[in-house]
Amino acid sequence: MSWYKKATSRTLYHGTSINNYDSIKNVGLVPDTGNFVSDSYSGEYEAAGVEFDPTDVTYATDKQGLQKAVNAMQYAVMKMLNKNWGEVTPNELKGYGMLVIVKKGEDQFEHRPVEEEGPWGDWQGETDNRYPAVEPGDYYSEGSVGPVQILIGNKMEKFLKRYGVWPE
Repeated sequence: MSWYKKATSRTLYHGTSINNYDSIKNVGLVPDTGNFVSDSYSGEYEAAGVEFDPTDVTYATDKQGLQKAVNAMQYAVMKMLNKNWGEVTPNELKGYGMLVIVKKGEDQFEHRPVEEEGPWGDWQGETDNRYPAVEPGDYYSEGSVGPVQILIGNKMEKFLKRYGVWPE
């Protein structure tokens, strides 16, 4: 028996709304530039006179960044319910949110290290950057990702509370 433990690929997480349940259950995560990314970044690019035309990717996070998945889920539920940021209640998040779990996710995603800069400096704002919304620490994939597990409702709430990221 070895004295060391072989490193395994990390489990990754993706937050969204139950509007995407059937698609994700049937085919997994499919790269797309959704509302969360477009609404978060396109205004900055337009204000700078630069077209916001990112490569479609799927985003995920590890346990240390689990709050990012919760934020994306809250945004998706907010859009689904036609509410403003901060107006989605924990009960609405439990009823309409969805956490997608990708076991061995590091095998299916690229990871931008926290300390990494793009080839011409910071990735953000580069006109030739294919990934203008990929931030330090993000996991991203240009390909479809699966198989996945899905948490909704009470199981999702319990899981997120265990890691201290469930909104109160």
